[in-house]
Amino acid sequence: MSEKKTLIVSSSQDTTAPFVEKNLNQQGYSVVWYKTDLVAKGHVPASLHISPTNGATLIYNGKTIDLHSIGAAWQRKPTVEIQFDDKARGLTLTKEIRALQDGIWDILPK
Repeated sequence: MSEKKTLIVSSSQDTTAPFVEKNLNQQGYSVVWYKTDLVAKGHVPASLHISPTNGATLIYNGKTIDLHSIGAAWQRKPTVEIQFDDKARGLTLTKEIRALQDGIWDILPK
């Protein structure tokens, strides 16, 4: 099958994404499900690295993903609101997570 990966960007609470992921896996495709809410809450680490020699890589949940290896992307429910007692902290973290996600989308090869 394809050497390219499919990127799903959605919340871990998304009830449709698991079926899509399973179906693609059964067809032999490699799927990366970027779970926005788990990253936002600090349960799953994610970082974006940009290098003039190596290009852009996403380190997500301990796995390094070359963004040039993404052949298709599905952005289903990427927006996440982080709730904290300290509203300023929640708004700041929400803004930072959105910036990371937007950066990933902007860097994906067209």
